[in-house]
Amino acid sequence: MSTSEEQISMAIDTGEVLRIQYHGGSQPGAIREIAPKSLKNGKVRAYCYSSESTKSFLLNKIEVVSNEHEGKEPEWKPVTDKPPSYQSLQDFVDKEQDLLGNQ
Repeated sequence: MSTSEEQISMAIDTGEVLRIQYHGGSQPGAIREIAPKSLKNGKVRAYCYSSESTKSFLLNKIEVVSNEHEGKEPEWKPVTDKPPSYQSLQDFVDKEQDLLGNQ
């Protein structure tokens, strides 16, 4: 088992986020932060924080760069802005005058 494979297997077990350099895909050599979910047949299925999606990576093209997060995921900030609410049409007009323009 290669060092990268060992680190990825451990990260799957612990939920650790890894910082990798991926020598494939549309951006060869790009540094990415991934949360590995599974490892099978030389492929790593992981959530990629760079693209904000789950992807498959070829194990032989992964180089683990560092583990600066030490077992915790990168800070995630959910969208907390709620859409405005209005009590009436007049309330909407009063609050959104700038949007509606001066008519």
